[in-house]
Amino acid sequence: FSQGAALALYTELTFEYKLGCSFVLSGFLPSDITTFNNTIKNSVNLRTSIFISYGGREDKKYSDEIGSVIEEVLKFNSIPHVYKKYDDLAHVMSFAELIDVANFLKKCIPQ
Repeated sequence: FSQGAALALYTELTFEYKLGCSFVLSGFLPSDITTFNNTIKNSVNLRTSIFISYGGREDKKYSDEIGSVIEEVLKFNSIPHVYKKYDDLAHVMSFAELIDVANFLKKCIPQ
């Protein structure tokens, strides 16, 4: 779940081929901010949209503060993204979050 999110974030921004989009659910940056920014600066996916979501105070593993850091990194690099917070969600996925991911994917993947 969290490790997959970190892997998705890193893969999208370091992969050599253009991707459609990705989603990061309760994840974390796979390195420190400076290293991450330097690693992704020449990415072919810098304009590829990312969906980010976090639980609120109930998520004891990865708080939305980590999500806010990721969002700031994406803003700094002008990477398009959607950030959603689900206040009463612990470190699990909710149906509302699943619907939001599905709607995001519909917008960024060609039919």
